[in-house]
Amino acid sequence: MKRIIAALLVLLAVFVAVIAIAPLFLSTDAAKKRIAEEISGWTGRQVTLTGEPEVSLFPTLTVTLHGINIANPAGMGGPPFISMEAVVGRIKLLPLFLGRTEIAEFSLIKPRINLRIAADGRQNWREIKPLLPIAPTKPGGAAKPAESGAPPSARPAPTITLGRFVMQGGIITFENERTGEHDALNAVDIDFSWPSLTSPASGSGSFVWRGETVEFDASVGRPLELMGGDTSNMHVALSSTPVRFSFDGTGGRIQSLQLDGQLKLKTPSMRRLMEWFGSPLGPGNILGPAELNGHVAWNRPDLAIDKASLSLDGNAAEGAMSVRFDGDRPSLQGTFAADKLDVTPYIDALREKLATAGHEEIMLAGEGSLDLRVSAAELIAGPTQLTSTALWATMGGGKLSIDLGEAHAYGGEGQAKLSAAMDDAGVTANFTAQFDGIAAAGPLGDYLGIGALSGTGSGDVEITAAGRTWGEVAKGLSGSAKATLADGALAGLDIARLANIATDPEGVAEKGGSTAFSELGGTLTVAGAKLTSGDIHAEGDGFAIRAEATASVLDASLTGSGTLSVVKPDQPTQPSAVPFLIKGKWSEPVLLPDYARQGSAGGPPTPGG
Repeated sequence: MKRIIAALLVLLAVFVAVIAIAPLFLSTDAAKKRIAEEISGWTGRQVTLTGEPEVSLFPTLTVTLHGINIANPAGMGGPPFISMEAVVGRIKLLPLFLGRTEIAEFSLIKPRINLRIAADGRQNWREIKPLLPIAPTKPGGAAKPAESGAPPSARPAPTITLGRFVMQGGIITFENERTGEHDALNAVDIDFSWPSLTSPASGSGSFVWRGETVEFDASVGRPLELMGGDTSNMHVALSSTPVRFSFDGTGGRIQSLQLDGQLKLKTPSMRRLMEWFGSPLGPGNILGPAELNGHVAWNRPDLAIDKASLSLDGNAAEGAMSVRFDGDRPSLQGTFAADKLDVTPYIDALREKLATAGHEEIMLAGEGSLDLRVSAAELIAGPTQLTSTALWATMGGGKLSIDLGEAHAYGGEGQAKLSAAMDDAGVTANFTAQFDGIAAAGPLGDYLGIGALSGTGSGDVEITAAGRTWGEVAKGLSGSAKATLADGALAGLDIARLANIATDPEGVAEKGGSTAFSELGGTLTVAGAKLTSGDIHAEGDGFAIRAEATASVLDASLTGSGTLSVVKPDQPTQPSAVPFLIKGKWSEPVLLPDYARQGSAGGPPTPGG
């Protein structure tokens, strides 16, 4: 922004210089020389005019300059800093005879502003002399003219009544020869009004940036003080398809642009906005509509927004944030609170990424860093609703960490943490979670489709993964989960019927009844899409079960075997062992007689035996 402001100040210098010498036109040669000298004196740059000046008197005094070029700093080659096809100044004739210069209109025709950082680091918009040699004053104070003995380029501007400033078909380019960065604003049109040096200035216009037309309007309460390094009230608003932005407040130190005021930003798609700014994320269903409002304080390199309200994808929160622009490594810190957050779309997006983007390389943290804390009275994650939740996310240096502080759900509480780090070998991720007092029927039904189990659950989970791509990470999942259910029941199965599995296998398949247990638990081992447990156990009144099983995450299939030990009331010292097989889906397991083990124990022979 300050690069563009510096260039516009030079254009204003051209404007003032033409006005200052317009009454002195005697011959075209003298005029060309005087104009070039005047503009050079204002800007401190070499100035050339390739065309002949034109002057007409009626109905206004019109001065037209053709082919103006303002050079780069001495020793810097390349295209000129500013070149213009023509400059047209229209001056009211009658006030001129009365000793006043009043501008009707001043137009820049097809100006081209070339902002450039040379290979040696020099910036061609630097080393420009101050446009108006006015000493900074306190807001509302009078400007102080330079001393009478100052050189011509530092003398006070003549008493001028200004008018309308118009730019037509402008182009502003930026090129960094050190990094190869290149950018441009095309079709720049500006219509600006500045009645006098001591009056407010305002205007509007449009330009095209990266294929999008941007319309804007702006006003400055005290332009002269702002140019002199003081502060002024100001308004800026931008409107385009990707974003709408406005700022109302005060600005100062025009070369480094200090701002303080109210900020409003709204976009129909955060994803589209990031793509427009050069950080494409590809297609997706998240990062849609977003809005940010708050009080902003900008004092380079620090940006702070307090009393902020933020919304993204229908989630709204309030808080404060700060950004430090430290070269190419910006850092963001923020603290926000929300009544309700729904992170379901983000979980679904991650799940889809794991399932479909097998060969896409994972990219963690960019060049910047993030430290974001979010608290929510209610957090929705798929079918789960958590209350009194706090999230803390940090990112930077190739590392990511997301902490879910103590949260309440399904009648219990839990916490979780996801951490990941990236190096030359790819990404290594770790997920841990602990839970206690959970009503197990809720999460088992919501996530696994198991509606037959109830009880109070507790346990912990630890999963790790590594790889370069999402597919490698999904296949490389490994870890374990340990869980225990207390004082629960298994609906749809009566242990008394299971005890008769050898003599009545059809009866076991019948639904009905339930079995209460005092404890049910086991340790689950995760290996890619395969889940295995070798220590499933359950105990209840008069029975005990020991089993092992393997399940697939891909199709929810389930296979395994187990043994039921039943203590009959009339034979308390002689428990009977009933082996069985487990098949089907984990949401609806099927128990069958294990004839092989029954036969080896002296029971019924195996089929075909």
